[in-house]
Amino acid sequence: MDVFLPHHPEYIAIAWDAMKLLFGTIVEHERLGITIVTGLCDIADALPRMELAGIIYPTSMMTQTIAMSYARIISFLIRALDWYEEDLTIARSQVEQKDMHHQLHNVAKQGDRDYQLLRTLKAAVKQIQESIASAQTLNDSTHLAVRHKLSEIQLTQALSIVGLACGLDHKSCLQASFLLRDEHKSDRG
Repeated sequence: MDVFLPHHPEYIAIAWDAMKLLFGTIVEHERLGITIVTGLCDIADALPRMELAGIIYPTSMMTQTIAMSYARIISFLIRALDWYEEDLTIARSQVEQKDMHHQLHNVAKQGDRDYQLLRTLKAAVKQIQESIASAQTLNDSTHLAVRHKLSEIQLTQALSIVGLACGLDHKSCLQASFLLRDEHKSDRG
């Protein structure tokens, strides 16, 4: 905040005022609680004296004053109870909110774990696809090589079959073709 202060005092002022409000609220809440407790102690101190005054002075005015005092005491206790219940309601809602936050945090953690698992599975699927593609390429090239070798073997076998079936002497045929060529050249030339 010290580094941020010289450059943007307007943002620091908002944060400072928020902290002041928070701490002021806490202090006022404590003061209100102290005031209620002090009031309850004062009432507890005054009740025996009021009862004694009602016994000593049993007039209608005293009875009416004691009744008004009791009504104000009951009014004060009702207000204190409302404040206490409101405080409990806030505390309960904060507990519920904390539980919800905890559950949301757990759901987020599970989502992160699921996302990591999904990424791992995706990487595995990609690796499998690459392996399949590589195997397919290797299979195709092996198939082509086998086909080529098979073609050579078939050609060799076919030529040997033709050579065996044919009763020609290849060397004598070659020499005869050379002789005919030479004769043909000498006739022309």
